[in-house]
Amino acid sequence: MIHVEFKGISTAAYNKLSGFLMELAEEHSALRKGSDSLRDVGDRSSSQGLLNDGFADQRYTPNHRVPSPEVEQAMKNRLKTFLKDNKIDPDDVQLELRYGK
Repeated sequence: MIHVEFKGISTAAYNKLSGFLMELAEEHSALRKGSDSLRDVGDRSSSQGLLNDGFADQRYTPNHRVPSPEVEQAMKNRLKTFLKDNKIDPDDVQLELRYGK
């Protein structure tokens, strides 16, 4: 899954970030067998607390291949651009890929 933790970001920024993660997963996933439009992404979840701290997760479907280090770096670069474009402090948002159960 793609896991992003954040500190002190506005609700509007949080909403944009949650949607962005779905796009990010789709950009870095395979098309489902027999489909020219459905990508191999699963459920997402997110939570924002009282101090505007929280997390957002985007899961891939089971048995999705593990992204390469190059793909992970591409995701981090894309997140960095997204944060800059939306005027969100990059020190307040961290991305990591998590594997397994």
